Amino acid sequence: MAAVTGRRICRAGGLPCRLVRDGAARLVVLSTMAVWFTAAIVSCGNALAAEPLSQNDYAVVSAICKPGDGEDAWASIPWEIDLWRARRAAAEAGKPIVLWEMDGHPLGCT
Repeated sequence: MAAVTGRRICRAGGLPCRLVRDGAARLVVLSTMAVWFTAAIVSCGNALAAEPLSQNDYAVVSAICKPGDGEDAWASIPWEIDLWRARRAAAEAGKPIVLWEMDGHPLGCT
């Protein structure tokens, strides 16, 4: 909780806690929150969808998004997915292993 002039402040509108405990102040806070919530819901309903891309626009956007020459050098590295095979190859070549390990979905969608 934040402190302002030595008083505790509630999260509901930044009012002092004693005001939020009062029935009238609580009603004002809750009705204000309800109005803001309703306004947010209504404004989201009026959002317009983007127009679909034409074939020409898609080609332009696709060319912009794809990596250019030399931008995807990591793809030319012979990555090894078998740790034991990578360990043996690194030992034979006298090189270290870079191990990238993570939990969950590879795109971070857990």
